[in-house]
Amino acid sequence: MAVALGLQVTGRLVDVLDRVPTVRLVVVLVGGADPGWALAVAVLALLVVATVALGAVPAHLAARRPPRDELRLESQVHPARRRPRSVLGVLVRTDRASVWRAVPMRRGLGVLAVGPGLVALLGALDWAQLLVLPGLVASGGALLFGVNAWCLDGRGSLWRESLPVDPARVFWARVLVLAEFLLAASVATVVLGGLRSGVPSPAEAAALLGALVVVTLQVVGAAMRWSLQHPYAVDLRSARATPAPPVRMVGYSARLALTTTLTGLVFSALVRLDDPALVLLLAVPPACWSGLRLVRASRRWVDPVGRARVTVAVSA
Repeated sequence: MAVALGLQVTGRLVDVLDRVPTVRLVVVLVGGADPGWALAVAVLALLVVATVALGAVPAHLAARRPPRDELRLESQVHPARRRPRSVLGVLVRTDRASVWRAVPMRRGLGVLAVGPGLVALLGALDWAQLLVLPGLVASGGALLFGVNAWCLDGRGSLWRESLPVDPARVFWARVLVLAEFLLAASVATVVLGGLRSGVPSPAEAAALLGALVVVTLQVVGAAMRWSLQHPYAVDLRSARATPAPPVRMVGYSARLALTTTLTGLVFSALVRLDDPALVLLLAVPPACWSGLRLVRASRRWVDPVGRARVTVAVSA
């Protein structure tokens, strides 16, 4: 990625790509359906199968390695800090530590923030095109743990339920931590991708702000609803763990990507209005709708029967 970025910045990327051996394959593929095209497709299919088969070897070797990074982080000593003044502050600090001290979360956040940002930097995208990225990054961040947010507690959820704390505060603490996690990844991507885009105009800045707020509320609201509807007991200590079964994850990914991509495209079109106040005004209805759905999810969490079902599921 660094080499490709350097070639793009220096203007030599096209010359290098014209000299790679795969140019002939590309020419055959774009030439139309003929025997050469069929042969090229067959070769590509065989290469894909062979690559997957070869990749299984290092994947199995990596799966057998002991989780040294996880164990080292879990064995560290963290000095006590000053106690927050509110109950919500205590809950947020606890949830924040469970997320930011987890090795898989840190790695996932790094990949989500840096990967799309470098691609945008490589392609020299303008601000109107960059508005699609926050939604995609937020969708990927929710797939790390947000779609099954209560699995972070595991067996500790039984202890949490015994605390004399308002359940609504527990819910909103988890919402705040998830939102800040998604915003951190989205903002980092936009900042990195916008290094070559210049200073955004007032309309572009307003559209960017609106897109960040709306897609974050959309993703957080959907993640918290799904966390209540389909809780799973998952140990996220492993870097290869997923918060839900593969089929469920595919469905989550498709729904989040579709919604956030459409939202990003809408805000990209709103940039042409060249009216920051109007752009922000048009961002209010979808933000309010997503916020309303989030409030409804909080009411479901407050219900003791629904909360007990989630607690039993994630602590199994």
